[in-house]
Amino acid sequence: MHADPLSFAFAVERADDGHGRRLVVTRLKPEPWAIVTQYHLAAGLEGRLRLSVSVDARQLEGAAGASVTVHDIAGRVSVHRQALVKPGPGWQPVAVEIAVPAGSHSVEFGLLVEGGGRVAFDDAAVERLPPGP
Repeated sequence: MHADPLSFAFAVERADDGHGRRLVVTRLKPEPWAIVTQYHLAAGLEGRLRLSVSVDARQLEGAAGASVTVHDIAGRVSVHRQALVKPGPGWQPVAVEIAVPAGSHSVEFGLLVEGGGRVAFDDAAVERLPPGP
C-alpha cells in the first residue's frame, strides 16, 4: 500500500464458478495505489519471463494489472515493466514481459491497483519465454 495500512482491504474469495480462489482488493480510504508482490531471488530466472493475470475491472476506479521489477545486487531497480487495464466489462487478460539480466539479484512479481474501487485478480502465472528481442 502507499502509506496507510488500512487504506485497502485484501481478501481471498472463492471464485464464482466454484473452482479455486481469487484475490480481491478494495480501496477503503483515499490512497493512490496498492501492490501485492511475491519476491524471488533472480538466480535461475535470468532470461525472458511473462507474468499474466486475469483482471475483473468492472468495479475498478482507475487501473489495475501486472508489474514486474528486477533489482541489482545493490537493491536498485534495473528493469521495471507494468501493464494495466482500465475499468471495463468482465474479466480482462493482462500480461507483462520482461528480460531479467544475468547477474540480477531479485525479481518482484506484482499485482497493482492504481486508484479506487474493487478489483479481482485470478489465474496469475509466470512463464519462461524463449530467447528473443
